[in-house]
Amino acid sequence: SKSIYGFTKLSSELLIKEYSFLHNIKYIINRVALVSGPWQFGKEEQGFVSLWVWRHLNLLKLSYIGFGGTGRAMAKRAKAFGMKVIAIDREDVGNSPEVDRVMESSEFRSFLEQSDVVSICCPLTKETRGKFDAKAFALMKDSAFLVNVTRGEVMSEADLVFALENGAIQGAGLDVVPREPLPSDSKLWALDNVVMTPHTAGASPYRAQRNIERFLSNLERMRLGEELEGVIDKELGY
Repeated sequence: SKSIYGFTKLSSELLIKEYSFLHNIKYIINRVALVSGPWQFGKEEQGFVSLWVWRHLNLLKLSYIGFGGTGRAMAKRAKAFGMKVIAIDREDVGNSPEVDRVMESSEFRSFLEQSDVVSICCPLTKETRGKFDAKAFALMKDSAFLVNVTRGEVMSEADLVFALENGAIQGAGLDVVPREPLPSDSKLWALDNVVMTPHTAGASPYRAQRNIERFLSNLERMRLGEELEGVIDKELGY
């Protein structure tokens, strides 16, 4: 079986933190402008021009691919910020109170086009490997953010770098990358609109204890002849 409860909540919390950190980069950029000058005055804004326009979380649509434990936990937290939340999943899971709508896999194009923050919460499979490529990034808003806390290989590193360098998307928060550990020659290191953490979304001093509790719970279920939790589907690969 697989361990999900040990890091599902932690991954979802990191996702929100990484987006918030990206949001706060705007403060840093404007602080640099404040100190270095010259300031730019905008007539329409009736004040000085911000180098990165502020956006309120409750006006953003958070969309995540993968409606599993991580995605569901993340949706609850995003809703607390007043965000509109949609999801897309390969299976027909139906709608859920945790999200405003669950889309079908055939609606991937529309899913990307309407999203302000796209979160990758899906496992790595033959279908998802390299799913976020140049075509996918071209469909996203140029103001959109990408956040990935599950599997780096779902993204094309070269296409992601190109999208970030050329303004196809505004930024990315990455706990995982296609190559781990990320080599020093990766262009991701030099990008100011990227926040990275070293695949530690599930890190916690309590993780080992939770895994033990999960194992003991499944051991008891096996003894009683009950269905185990977190059983891996070998056909699907997760």
